[in-house]
Amino acid sequence: MITGTTFPLAPPSSPGPALCLYFAALCSTTQPPSVPLPSRSKSSPPLDLSATNCPPPFLPFLRVWSAAVPLIQGLAPQH
Repeated sequence: MITGTTFPLAPPSSPGPALCLYFAALCSTTQPPSVPLPSRSKSSPPLDLSATNCPPPFLPFLRVWSAAVPLIQGLAPQH
């Protein structure tokens, strides 16, 4: 269980956003975790959404997601 965070009481109506955040957690390699963003072209450098460049209204959500990343990455793969 993650302490110090608040989760919504009802599940989202679509699993799409949750799956995107799940796969972003699996791809995160930074400490603290950041969201790898798609590059605009093959030659552009990789970009990450982190606490330093996250828009202020989304920062609480990024913090909750960042706290969950180690737990997500620790899940055993199921086939």
